[in-house]
Amino acid sequence: MESFKKISNVVFGLKRLNIKKNDLVLEVGSGNNPHFRADVICDKYIGDDVERGENTIIIDRPFVCCDACKIPFKDNTFDYVICRHLIEHLDNPETLINELMRVGKRGYIEAPNELWERLFGRKFHKWFINVENNKLILKPKKKVTEAKVYHNFQKLCDTDKYFNKFYNNNIKLFHVIYEWDKKIAYEIKGKLGKTRKQNDIKQTPNPKKTRLYLLPIKHKLLFIIRSLLYYIYRKKGAMDIFTLLACPQCKCNLNRNKSLTCPQCKSRFNIRNNIPIMLNKQKFINKLKWSIK
Repeated sequence: MESFKKISNVVFGLKRLNIKKNDLVLEVGSGNNPHFRADVICDKYIGDDVERGENTIIIDRPFVCCDACKIPFKDNTFDYVICRHLIEHLDNPETLINELMRVGKRGYIEAPNELWERLFGRKFHKWFINVENNKLILKPKKKVTEAKVYHNFQKLCDTDKYFNKFYNNNIKLFHVIYEWDKKIAYEIKGKLGKTRKQNDIKQTPNPKKTRLYLLPIKHKLLFIIRSLLYYIYRKKGAMDIFTLLACPQCKCNLNRNKSLTCPQCKSRFNIRNNIPIMLNKQKFINKLKWSIK
C-alpha cells in the first residue's frame, strides 16, 4: 500500500491539476520526472546535475533545452504550464514567475515549503516558500550550509518505517501546492545573499531520447507508466515544436535551417537530434574561452 502511494505521488503528483482535454501543456524543469500530461517538456541541465538528485533526465516527448528564466516560446502559447521543484533553486525567482505568466494562461507551481526546508533542507535551495492568502511568499534562506538537523530528519525518513509512513501520508503538509489562473500572486521578502553560481561550462548539452534499457531497474516501471499515460492523455493532433519557439533573448520569431537564427538580435541556436538547444551559444563560447586562459 505504501509503495503504491509513493508511485502515485511520483506519477500523478500531489494535486489533480485543472487541465482540460484539449489544453496544450508545457512543463518547465521536467528533469527525471516529467508530468504525464505535459505535451512539451524543457530543462537546462542535460548532463550532470547534483541539484536534481537523479542524473538520468527523461526525454520521451517534444523537448527543448533552455533556461527557465528565458523560456523560448511565444506569448500565451500554452494553455497550462507546470513548474515543480525548480523555483527554490533560482537566484531570480521573479524572472521565472514572469516567464511562466508570459507563455502560459494557467498553471501550477510546486515546491518544498518552509517546514520541509527547516527539517530536510538542501544547501542549494535558496528560498523559504509558503502560501499565504493564495499568494506565494518567498524569503531568502540566510545560510546555504546544511544544518545537522537536516541530516537527522533525512536519516529518519530513510531508515524509520514509521516516520517514513507518516511523511508519505502527510506529504502535502511539507509542500507548496499553488495553482494559478491568468496571474501568479507573489511577494519576495528580502534579498538573496551571495550564492554559488552553477558552472554551465560543464553542462554542454547533447540531448537524446531516453531509452528504457539504459535506465536503472527501479526507474524502468515509472518510465513505462509515465509514457503510457502521456500517450493516452496528451493533446491529440500533429504538433511542430519549432513553430512554437521564439528567441529567448528578444522573443522574436526564429528562422529555421540547420540551426535556428533570430533575424532581430542575430542569436543562433543549435539543433541536436531534432532537439532545439535554446542557450546563448556566444555567451557559452565566451565563458569557455575565459575558463581556458
